[in-house]
Amino acid sequence: MMKKTKMFMLVLTSAVLALTPVTANAAEAAPSQVTETVIATPTPTPKKPQKKGWVKTKSGIRRYYRKGKRLTGFQKIGKNYFYFSAKGTLLKNTTVNKGYRGFTYYIDNKSHVIGRKKGSTYYTASGKRMTQVQIANLRSKQIAAEITNSSMSKSQKLQTCFNWVIKGYYNIWRDFDQGGKDWPATFANDHFLHHNGDCVSDAGAFAYLAKAIGYKNVYVCADAVQSNNNAHAWCEINGYVYDPLFAEAKSYSKYYGATYGSYGLYPVLKYKIS
Repeated sequence: MMKKTKMFMLVLTSAVLALTPVTANAAEAAPSQVTETVIATPTPTPKKPQKKGWVKTKSGIRRYYRKGKRLTGFQKIGKNYFYFSAKGTLLKNTTVNKGYRGFTYYIDNKSHVIGRKKGSTYYTASGKRMTQVQIANLRSKQIAAEITNSSMSKSQKLQTCFNWVIKGYYNIWRDFDQGGKDWPATFANDHFLHHNGDCVSDAGAFAYLAKAIGYKNVYVCADAVQSNNNAHAWCEINGYVYDPLFAEAKSYSKYYGATYGSYGLYPVLKYKIS
């Protein structure tokens, strides 16, 4: 009877163990299966390099960038002065009216601001008041650029400038002795401002125009000293005489590019245009 009881208890214990859940330690002992998910990191888009300095577009427009921003208006870059449109386009060979701070700006064919004006006063690009010589150089460059073009030869440009001068009628703006030490520039500016004048104004205007288109050996001459208000004046280029007033009043062919032998007058005053 005792043996049967022990056998029964052994069978019962085995059955209970078979039905008991696996413990946590047993579960940890079993190998686990882990699925790894790879997350792709997007490649950052590289930033465009910041524009700086001079930049030329495919269409040929020139701009200047400072700290990533294009410049506009009147600007100093290095030792030179420039003017840019509201969109940042570099301007060339033009005049800007009522520009920055109400000035008029004069720009040459190299895009340099060569002068500015407010009211009737002319200033250099840096802001200094211009002399009569500087004003004459500025105005002559403007006029030469307006009345000539790149297809003309140098001699054609010279004759075009001469013809422009003689279109102005005769008028006396001041006496010869009122011209000051730079009298050719003073009288030339009278002609440039009013497009008329006397022999001194005509000669001075033509001389500065000749210089503006590239002639070097240019002089304004007179047959008497400056205190003589009856003096006559003309222009000399490379030793030849160009007299706008006599060409208009007497003979064009005789007084355009004449020799001194045929001209008949000789200089007492001789002022080099530089």
